[in-house]
Amino acid sequence: MKFFHVVLISLSLVLLGACAEKRPDDFHSTPADYRVNSAVELQTQIDHLNQELQQQFLTFKSQYSDAFSDPKAELDVHNLHTLNEHLVSRFALKNAKNGYCNMMNSYFVKMFQIGHQNLNLVEHLKLEHLPAHENLKEIFAQPENFYQFIINRYTSYRQVQETMNYGCNLKGALEP
Repeated sequence: MKFFHVVLISLSLVLLGACAEKRPDDFHSTPADYRVNSAVELQTQIDHLNQELQQQFLTFKSQYSDAFSDPKAELDVHNLHTLNEHLVSRFALKNAKNGYCNMMNSYFVKMFQIGHQNLNLVEHLKLEHLPAHENLKEIFAQPENFYQFIINRYTSYRQVQETMNYGCNLKGALEP
């Protein structure tokens, strides 16, 4: 019985530690770093961010190849509903799960900041596979709106976290 309590407490501490992590270390940019002057510049920033994620994802998958069922498959950064095709195994080590969460949260936080700092231009933003009814100005206006958009409508990020049995705390990462 005592062993069961020790295991339960240890598991609780691990999960609590994962939930307490808010922001990866590279979130030191100022809002001005994300402001642009035109819709073309805004689209260029998003395109650059997508290319950055593509490269980071390839590097991450090669570094933690044991954590993926198909470590050679490339992520389609223009269709993030396919994130669940690049699952981190629920049996992967914690550092692989942390690394995945930090990489994805960093991407989403930067995406939010780019849109949030350019609310006057976001309606011109072209995000592939975006449902026509989505109001980007409303989505990028508040962290909570963006969180709901990412978790429930634009990506399969929620399913990835459920499958790897590890929460990435995007909501905490989006907090100012």
